[in-house]
Amino acid sequence: MAAVAAVVTVNPLRIWPGAPGRSRPQRFGCAAGGALTVLIAVVAISGLSGPLLDVLGINAPTARIAAGAALITVGARDMVAGPARVEPALPGWKAAIVPGAVPHLFGPGLGVLAVSAGADLGAERTGAVVGVALAVTAAVMAQPSPQSRTGARVVRAGQALTGAAAVLVGAALAADGVFDI
Repeated sequence: MAAVAAVVTVNPLRIWPGAPGRSRPQRFGCAAGGALTVLIAVVAISGLSGPLLDVLGINAPTARIAAGAALITVGARDMVAGPARVEPALPGWKAAIVPGAVPHLFGPGLGVLAVSAGADLGAERTGAVVGVALAVTAAVMAQPSPQSRTGARVVRAGQALTGAAAVLVGAALAADGVFDI
């Protein structure tokens, strides 16, 4: 469930058209660098999830409910909004960080999911699960954006379907949290 949640939260088809870089090697470098940066952040956040939740007085099922709500919100956005726009990029390899990692790959949904999954699975397993999702996303981002109108429509439909999947997964996470309380 966590692997599916990570993929639908990031939604590779939403960020694909906005990925930085013109050539395939540039796009791959930005995607891989951004994915690695986000993976390090997710492992750190998930490793600190236990103490963070203790300080806030929140238990793991409540964090799961929050992650479900975040996924529902992200999924609804992805169903309605268009694909990510090309953002101004930092020069050179720094484009992997801005906009590669932030705002494209790492957002509030993935942050809350990292805290929740870290509390349930631990940092190592959360890192492995999110790492798979980021590898899939980096592979998609490395490809040239579709230039045809039909290709853009297919990507938009895939983005909306992935958003719908995020809403379903978010509802399942929230329900799981409610039943565990």
